[in-house]
Amino acid sequence: LWTFSYTLETMKKTHPLFTELKNFSQEIHTFGSVLNLLHWDLETHMPPSGAHARSEQIALLSSRIHQEKTSAKFKTRLEKLISLSSGKPKVKG
Repeated sequence: LWTFSYTLETMKKTHPLFTELKNFSQEIHTFGSVLNLLHWDLETHMPPSGAHARSEQIALLSSRIHQEKTSAKFKTRLEKLISLSSGKPKVKG
């Protein structure tokens, strides 16, 4: 366990593939934050005449988030770093 933790911590700090995956994940997370704000606005401050447009925005952003999270691009980046079957790191810092 110590070796795995050390390897993971080193990878987080130094490996360019980890940085690339982290940046991609942060972008997806940001989309999720915007989606949460849209939901909150729809439920608390949205005038009835704006509900249809807001619903379309929510649907579009939800679809985009799902596409990114399940994309081959995300999987490929993740597979470069860890084995998806075992969860063990493939690279060393």
